[in-house]
Amino acid sequence: MKLELDLNQLLGMEYDEEGEPVGRRQLRDEVVAIAAATLVKEVRDEAKHSVRENVESTVRDEIRAIVREALSKPIQQMSTWGEKKGQPVTVLELVRTQLEAFLTNATESRDRYGNEKPANLRQLVEQATREVISKDMREAVNEAKAGVTKEITQRALKAAVETLTQGLKP
Repeated sequence: MKLELDLNQLLGMEYDEEGEPVGRRQLRDEVVAIAAATLVKEVRDEAKHSVRENVESTVRDEIRAIVREALSKPIQQMSTWGEKKGQPVTVLELVRTQLEAFLTNATESRDRYGNEKPANLRQLVEQATREVISKDMREAVNEAKAGVTKEITQRALKAAVETLTQGLKP
Protein backbone atom coordinates (compact mmCIF):
# COMPACT_ATOMS: atom_id res chain seq x y z
CA MET A 1 0.00 0.00 0.00
CA LYS A 2 1.39 3.34 -1.01
CA LEU A 3 0.24 6.56 0.61
CA GLU A 4 1.09 9.91 -0.84
CA LEU A 5 0.42 13.22 0.84
CA ASP A 6 0.54 16.47 -0.98
CA LEU A 7 1.29 19.16 1.62
CA ASN A 8 0.47 21.81 -0.91
CA GLN A 9 -2.99 20.41 -1.33
CA LEU A 10 -3.46 19.86 2.44
CA LEU A 11 -2.40 23.41 3.21
CA GLY A 12 -4.30 24.80 0.25
CA MET A 13 -1.18 26.18 -1.37
CA GLU A 14 -0.70 26.52 -5.11
CA TYR A 15 2.46 26.88 -7.17
CA ASP A 16 2.92 28.05 -10.73
CA GLU A 17 4.81 26.09 -13.39
CA GLU A 18 8.12 27.59 -12.27
CA GLY A 19 7.60 26.33 -8.68
CA GLU A 20 6.88 29.73 -7.20
CA PRO A 21 4.02 29.97 -4.72
CA VAL A 22 0.88 31.59 -6.06
CA GLY A 23 -0.95 33.82 -3.61
CA ARG A 24 0.16 34.72 -0.14
CA ARG A 25 0.43 31.31 1.52
CA GLN A 26 3.80 29.66 1.93
CA LEU A 27 4.75 26.52 3.84
CA ARG A 28 7.11 28.43 6.07
CA ASP A 29 4.45 31.02 6.92
CA GLU A 30 1.91 28.27 7.66
CA VAL A 31 4.30 26.48 10.05
CA VAL A 32 5.13 29.76 11.80
CA ALA A 33 1.42 30.59 12.12
CA ILE A 34 0.60 27.18 13.63
CA ALA A 35 3.56 27.38 16.05
CA ALA A 36 2.57 30.92 17.03
CA ALA A 37 -1.05 29.88 17.64
CA THR A 38 0.11 26.97 19.82
CA LEU A 39 2.47 29.21 21.77
CA VAL A 40 -0.21 31.88 22.25
CA LYS A 41 -2.66 29.22 23.52
CA GLU A 42 -0.11 27.91 26.04
CA VAL A 43 0.76 31.42 27.25
CA ARG A 44 -2.94 32.30 27.51
CA ASP A 45 -3.65 29.12 29.54
CA GLU A 46 -0.75 29.83 31.90
CA ALA A 47 -1.87 33.44 32.30
CA LYS A 48 -5.45 32.35 33.06
CA HIS A 49 -4.19 29.89 35.66
CA SER A 50 -1.91 32.48 37.25
CA VAL A 51 -4.63 35.16 37.29
CA ARG A 52 -7.15 32.67 38.75
CA GLU A 53 -4.73 31.74 41.56
CA ASN A 54 -4.02 35.39 42.34
CA VAL A 55 -7.71 36.28 42.36
CA GLU A 56 -8.58 33.33 44.61
CA SER A 57 -5.77 34.25 47.02
CA THR A 58 -6.87 37.89 47.11
CA VAL A 59 -10.51 36.92 47.65
CA ARG A 60 -9.55 34.53 50.50
CA ASP A 61 -7.50 37.28 52.15
CA GLU A 62 -10.37 39.76 51.82
CA ILE A 63 -12.86 37.26 53.23
CA ARG A 64 -10.57 36.56 56.19
CA ALA A 65 -10.34 40.29 56.89
CA ILE A 66 -14.13 40.70 56.66
CA VAL A 67 -14.76 37.72 58.95
CA ARG A 68 -12.13 38.90 61.44
CA GLU A 69 -13.77 42.34 61.50
CA ALA A 70 -17.27 40.86 61.86
CA LEU A 71 -16.15 38.65 64.75
CA SER A 72 -14.59 41.58 66.58
CA LYS A 73 -17.64 43.87 66.33
CA PRO A 74 -20.22 43.70 69.10
CA ILE A 75 -23.69 42.34 68.41
CA GLN A 76 -26.86 42.89 70.40
CA GLN A 77 -28.58 39.74 71.61
CA MET A 78 -32.35 39.70 71.34
CA SER A 79 -35.10 37.80 73.09
CA THR A 80 -37.55 35.69 71.12
CA TRP A 81 -39.83 38.76 71.05
CA GLY A 82 -37.15 41.00 69.55
CA GLU A 83 -36.33 42.89 72.74
CA LYS A 84 -32.73 43.77 73.52
CA LYS A 85 -31.20 41.32 75.94
CA GLY A 86 -28.08 42.26 77.91
CA GLN A 87 -25.17 44.31 76.71
CA PRO A 88 -23.75 44.02 73.18
CA VAL A 89 -20.92 41.45 72.99
CA THR A 90 -18.60 40.25 70.25
CA VAL A 91 -19.23 36.95 68.54
CA LEU A 92 -15.95 35.62 69.92
CA GLU A 93 -16.99 36.54 73.47
CA LEU A 94 -20.39 34.91 72.92
CA VAL A 95 -18.73 31.71 71.70
CA ARG A 96 -16.33 31.77 74.65
CA THR A 97 -19.14 32.15 77.21
CA GLN A 98 -21.24 29.41 75.56
CA LEU A 99 -18.27 27.05 75.47
CA GLU A 100 -17.39 27.87 79.06
CA ALA A 101 -21.00 27.20 80.10
CA PHE A 102 -20.98 23.87 78.27
CA LEU A 103 -17.74 22.83 79.94
CA THR A 104 -18.83 23.81 83.45
CA ASN A 105 -22.65 23.69 83.49
CA ALA A 106 -23.98 21.33 86.16
CA THR A 107 -27.66 21.07 85.21
CA GLU A 108 -29.12 18.34 83.09
CA SER A 109 -31.06 19.29 80.03
CA ARG A 110 -33.91 17.84 78.00
CA ASP A 111 -35.10 18.76 74.56
CA ARG A 112 -38.71 19.68 73.80
CA TYR A 113 -39.61 16.00 73.28
CA GLY A 114 -38.37 15.03 76.75
CA ASN A 115 -35.20 13.34 75.49
CA GLU A 116 -32.18 13.80 77.71
CA LYS A 117 -29.37 15.74 76.11
CA PRO A 118 -26.01 16.53 77.68
CA ALA A 119 -25.78 20.00 79.17
CA ASN A 120 -22.06 19.92 79.79
CA LEU A 121 -18.90 18.07 78.88
CA ARG A 122 -19.09 15.73 81.89
CA GLN A 123 -22.59 14.61 80.92
CA LEU A 124 -21.56 14.18 77.30
CA VAL A 125 -18.69 11.89 78.35
CA GLU A 126 -20.94 9.99 80.78
CA GLN A 127 -23.60 9.49 78.11
CA ALA A 128 -21.05 8.22 75.58
CA THR A 129 -19.53 5.91 78.20
CA ARG A 130 -22.97 4.54 79.12
CA GLU A 131 -23.73 3.83 75.47
CA VAL A 132 -20.44 2.05 74.88
CA ILE A 133 -20.65 0.04 78.10
CA SER A 134 -24.29 -0.88 77.59
CA LYS A 135 -23.53 -2.09 74.06
CA ASP A 136 -20.53 -4.12 75.22
CA MET A 137 -22.47 -5.45 78.20
CA ARG A 138 -25.40 -6.40 75.99
CA GLU A 139 -23.07 -8.35 73.69
CA ALA A 140 -21.37 -10.05 76.67
CA VAL A 141 -24.72 -11.00 78.24
CA ASN A 142 -25.97 -12.44 74.93
CA GLU A 143 -22.77 -14.48 74.58
CA ALA A 144 -23.10 -15.71 78.18
CA LYS A 145 -26.76 -16.67 77.64
CA ALA A 146 -25.83 -18.65 74.53
CA GLY A 147 -23.03 -20.42 76.42
CA VAL A 148 -25.27 -21.24 79.42
CA THR A 149 -28.06 -22.51 77.16
CA LYS A 150 -25.63 -24.74 75.29
CA GLU A 151 -24.11 -26.10 78.53
CA ILE A 152 -27.53 -26.79 80.12
CA THR A 153 -28.72 -28.54 76.96
CA GLN A 154 -25.61 -30.75 76.85
CA ARG A 155 -25.88 -31.66 80.57
CA ALA A 156 -29.61 -32.37 80.30
CA LEU A 157 -29.05 -34.66 77.32
CA LYS A 158 -26.22 -36.44 79.13
CA ALA A 159 -28.39 -36.93 82.26
CA ALA A 160 -31.30 -38.18 80.15
CA VAL A 161 -29.10 -40.65 78.31
CA GLU A 162 -27.62 -41.93 81.59
CA THR A 163 -31.05 -42.31 83.15
CA LEU A 164 -32.54 -44.11 80.16
CA THR A 165 -29.59 -46.45 79.71
CA GLN A 166 -29.13 -47.28 83.42
CA GLY A 167 -31.30 -50.37 83.47
CA LEU A 168 -30.18 -51.72 80.11
CA LYS A 169 -27.42 -54.27 79.71
CA PRO A 170 -24.80 -53.65 77.14
